[in-house]
Amino acid sequence: MSSPSAPADPTLADAVSEADFLALQRLMLEQSAILLDRRRSYLVDVRLRPVARRYQLPGITELVRALRPGDHPQLMADTVDALTTNETSFLLTPATMEALVEEVLPAMVAGRDPGQPLTVWSAACSSGQEPYSFAVLLREHHRALAEAGQVRILASDLSPTMVMRCAAGRFSRIEVRRGLPSEFLDRYFQRDGRDHVAVDELRAMLSPLVINLVQPWPGIPRCHLVILRNVLRFFPEPVRYQVIERVRRTALAPGGRLLLGSDDPILGPSDGFEPVGPAPLACYRLAEAE
Repeated sequence: MSSPSAPADPTLADAVSEADFLALQRLMLEQSAILLDRRRSYLVDVRLRPVARRYQLPGITELVRALRPGDHPQLMADTVDALTTNETSFLLTPATMEALVEEVLPAMVAGRDPGQPLTVWSAACSSGQEPYSFAVLLREHHRALAEAGQVRILASDLSPTMVMRCAAGRFSRIEVRRGLPSEFLDRYFQRDGRDHVAVDELRAMLSPLVINLVQPWPGIPRCHLVILRNVLRFFPEPVRYQVIERVRRTALAPGGRLLLGSDDPILGPSDGFEPVGPAPLACYRLAEAE
């Protein structure tokens, strides 16, 4: 999950009325804690017009009127899904991969109790590039664990559409060019028309889940790594603190690591974390009790 791309047509910025935008902003806060930015109202128009057409509604105003709580749960779900930011990339550029391989993965393996699976949670996986990046690295550098079934990668997202895409492991030519080295593309992905599909061994390492970070987290155990890259900055500050606190209390194993995005808020001891590097990653571990 990352920041939205620039508008294709700046004139769309005024296509959504103030009243409709405020109603949708309240809805997204209630349903997902995501705060829609008024400066990006063009995204509301672009993303919701196909939803309106699917439900045979004339426009955004009529869609908003139909979103009365309890009246149309599927329309509500489709609206939230459409307004969720779903842009991501693989984490296998040289600098990032070096930091992961030399620092993060060894710390995860060292902190694992013998006999327990190494558990990674990509908590806003979008279409799956982040969890597949770790599946590739673990097969490359800790193959014995992976082949013994001792690696569990939980891949969750608010959007059911994105979770289905992640489970399929299918990526376009443009997507695989973003952070995936050619040798890994050849080794772990098969061509299918214009797309590239992750091999069965890679997809078997992932457990895709639909999870809203501001609702209960069913099925999430103590993890050796939690990935929350480019997520927190979309939340209002109180929600951001609540999510971080829940990660600290319920989702991280002792010695585990939390991986944020470079533009996410910096954590410190007051949040219960201490930075451990390495650059260019925003990586943290639980602060030691004094």
